[in-house]
Amino acid sequence: MAHEMTGLILVLCTCLHCYEGRTALTNESIGKQRQYFSERAFIKDWIMLLESMLQMEAWLKLPEIHVFEVQHVEVKVRELMALEKVIGKQSTGMGFRTFNFHAAVHLSDDILYFGVPNHVNSSSNEMHHKPDKTAALQTQRIPSKFDIQLSKQVHQMEVVNQGLQEISTGVPKWACLTKESGTGEPSTQKVA
Repeated sequence: MAHEMTGLILVLCTCLHCYEGRTALTNESIGKQRQYFSERAFIKDWIMLLESMLQMEAWLKLPEIHVFEVQHVEVKVRELMALEKVIGKQSTGMGFRTFNFHAAVHLSDDILYFGVPNHVNSSSNEMHHKPDKTAALQTQRIPSKFDIQLSKQVHQMEVVNQGLQEISTGVPKWACLTKESGTGEPSTQKVA
């Protein structure tokens, strides 16, 4: 999950700083991993990148940020992106030609328009598409049939979830909205 990345980066950075971690990386790396940790200079580069990421994340979590800093962060973001390209060397898939990588360039504008990231939370929206992803994995992935198959899977999953809710509570879902229990009597409770 994205909220656990800080801890993961911190653990990686700690491993790179300690003797045992460096030794494990240099001696036990296999295949392409060996090229990233073959020399002490590469390990120092990774430490610098990971520490820079941790610093950037800590800065983004501040409750207030001065406008002067926000206006000048674009240069630092570009430097961090350049570090990531040189040190990370992601060559498989799309490489660094992804929206998530490019979106960092617009960070300063987003902060000026919408406020500090500490006040903007997209985690609730991010969680809503996970059932749809699960349903998409259960299709045949044939482009001409994908939309229909996906909508059927999403509908079936929703029906099953509603049935499970009704079994666990003993009350149909529609009765929960208008009735106190499943007795058929309207609710007399008031909302303050």
